[in-house]
Amino acid sequence: MRYEKSCGAVVYKIENGIQLYLSIKSKRDGHWGFAKGHVEQGETELETATREVLEETNIKVNILEGFRVTKEYAPNENIHKMVVFFIGNSENYTVKIQEEEVEDFKISTYKDIYQLLTYESDKDVLKKANEYLLKLDI
Repeated sequence: MRYEKSCGAVVYKIENGIQLYLSIKSKRDGHWGFAKGHVEQGETELETATREVLEETNIKVNILEGFRVTKEYAPNENIHKMVVFFIGNSENYTVKIQEEEVEDFKISTYKDIYQLLTYESDKDVLKKANEYLLKLDI
C-alpha cells in the first residue's frame, strides 16, 4: 500500500460582517472542495498548504494559528491518503484559477459552500473551520 499526504487550506474572508469561503471545482473529477495538493520533499505542512492555494487560486493565503484538521481515506485499495487542512485569509481575493487542475471557483456564504461541497469529509472540515472562526469572534 502506498501512503500519500496532501495539505491545503479553507480560505475565508469577511465581507459586510459575513464570513465567506472559497471552494474550487476539480477539473480531474468535477468535485467541489478546497485547494490542496501533495507535500513536496523538504516542505512543511504549512508551506505545502500555502503553495497549493497560491498555485490553484492565485491567492496568497495567511494561515491562522490554532486550526489543523486531518482527514484520512483510501481513494483506491492501494493508496492510503491523509489530507491536512488549515484555515487562512488574504489581503487580495482576486482569484485566477490554475486551468490545468481547476475548472471553476466560488466564494460564498457558509451555507452555499456547504451545499456545494461534494464530499462529507470536506463538509466536516468547513463546519469545523466555521466553528473555529465563530469562536475567534472576528
